[in-house]
Amino acid sequence: MTIQSKMVLVNYNPLSMKIKHTTLPLAYLLILSVFSCTSISKVRSGKQQYKDIYVNQFKLVYIKQLLKKSYNHSFEINAIINADHSGFTESILHDGDFEFIDSLTNLDNTYMIADSIEGRNRAEGAQGKRPLQFFIDILSSKTLDQLAKRRMKLNPVPEAWKL
Repeated sequence: MTIQSKMVLVNYNPLSMKIKHTTLPLAYLLILSVFSCTSISKVRSGKQQYKDIYVNQFKLVYIKQLLKKSYNHSFEINAIINADHSGFTESILHDGDFEFIDSLTNLDNTYMIADSIEGRNRAEGAQGKRPLQFFIDILSSKTLDQLAKRRMKLNPVPEAWKL
């Protein structure tokens, strides 16, 4: 027997082992209950899920329409958009929302055309339409989120989502 194993035998106390074994499961139960309570509180209501889906779908429809318009309905852009399966499968936007987005994308495309015309004074290579920069600017400004939330107020959350 080595010196280390003798020390272990000398320090062995079956009573202290029992205390450790009974408190260990209690500690696990306490930790488990804390995590389960926090995960339950993070579950979103149906109403909040509807709002999130609505805003995301609004922005997605806007981006797709403006991409098509800003690139003059080119075959390549249409192919990319048609191949993309982003978004919610069933549309929760209303007809008025689609009309609003169509008007909005017409205005924004007109703005980009005007900006492109003014761009002839820019440095070489920076001339022409800049739709991707426009998308970055509009998405980072949270303007679309605000517009979507205002539109959503016009169309209340359906009863089926209020669970």
